[in-house]
This record gives sequence, structure tokens and C-alpha cells, in this order.
Amino acid sequence: MAEDWSPPGLFPFHPHRGIETVTFVIEGSIEHRDSAGYKGVIQAGDAQWMTAGRGIQHEENPPAGTSSHTLQLWVNLPAAGKLGALKARRSVEMV
Repeated sequence: MAEDWSPPGLFPFHPHRGIETVTFVIEGSIEHRDSAGYKGVIQAGDAQWMTAGRGIQHEENPPAGTSSHTLQLWVNLPAAGKLGALKARRSVEMV
């Protein structure tokens, strides 16, 4: 689990493989872009679930001139899921 108070540019493109990440935006917003072609904005009160499977590169940063407060969980996939398809589920509203 990682909790961050992020200025812009803190998390440029980087790889993940064999895990799932669940990102919660507590304050502000972050822009997500990945090698699967998904891009979008995750707003405060929303969450995004990304399955890295056999590998994905992505970046998550607050829009220029802003900052954000986020919480990210990493879930280690079982062996059978480590080479699976990658997926970035669109942000969903937390209740």
C-alpha cells in the first residue's frame, strides 16, 4: 500500500507485471495513461482498478499546476494470472 501527496510529474511511465493496482483518489485528481491505450482522469472520490497481467507501462500524475492525495493498493496475482491479459478498468465512484 502506498499513500502519496503528489506534485505533478512524480510518477512518469513505469512498468508493472503480475499484479493488480487499485488507486483511490482522496483529494484532487490524477491523469492516467497506459501502454494499452487507455487514458482518463480519476477524480477525488473515484477509484481505478488495473490488472497488469503479463505487463503494462503507465503513468499517473495530477494535472499541471495541481497536486493530489492518493492511496494505492498492490495485489499480487496468483501464478495463473501473472501472464493474463492486461486491463485498466475505468474509474468508478466510491460509496
